[in-house]
Amino acid sequence: MFEFKVGSYPIRVHWSYLLLIILVLNARFGIIGIVIWLAVAFLSILLHEFGHAFMVRRKGAVLNHIMLYGLGGVTVWNEQYGSSVSWKDRILISASGPLTGIASGLAVFAGIRFGLFGEAMQSVVTVPWRVGLGLWAFQGAWISFAVASLVWVGLMWGLINLLPIGGLDGSHILGEILERRDPRDGRKTAAWVGIIVAGAAAVYAVVVWRSWFIAFVFAMFALNDYARVNDQPPPFGNIRS
Repeated sequence: MFEFKVGSYPIRVHWSYLLLIILVLNARFGIIGIVIWLAVAFLSILLHEFGHAFMVRRKGAVLNHIMLYGLGGVTVWNEQYGSSVSWKDRILISASGPLTGIASGLAVFAGIRFGLFGEAMQSVVTVPWRVGLGLWAFQGAWISFAVASLVWVGLMWGLINLLPIGGLDGSHILGEILERRDPRDGRKTAAWVGIIVAGAAAVYAVVVWRSWFIAFVFAMFALNDYARVNDQPPPFGNIRS
């Protein structure tokens, strides 16, 4: 466990965070590419958690710490004694993380389109979801690779976290909404939605992306939701929150 602070925000990094390496081992980015990608992922995921943490404090709750582990992170917080955070504010706290990540990715993409990173990137990167990581790595253009990675991780991590599957921000948002409508079974209904969406995503990962590892990750999300349906602790904890 590695601990440090950024301003008044306490950060903890668990050794399991290195699992992110698996996502790029088959991409043939080389040692330099993997190191850059891990640094960019660290920065992007930390920025995502800062979005949560900032909103936690904005809504009058107590921030304990930010933890980076596994394939992402979690912002741990508590309500202050004698006060409570409304369900609408909980939704804002959940949404602030992915929205911060998406905004950061779009900001870097805007910089590319305005030519801040050179004409080559401006001519190649025309849409934010096609940044050509492999292209820049193959050419050894590591600065361009880092910039493109900032766009890709910011956008994709933010969008994936909006999916309503076990432990992700989208699941928390859906759970808050459905629990408001159905206090008894709203959370279970959200979990069933998560099982269906995660299962579909796992199939898509195998058929389209041909990635058994990503399919395995979505399968873990589905198992977490299945545990919630049965009122059991998630077997993999809050994979991301």
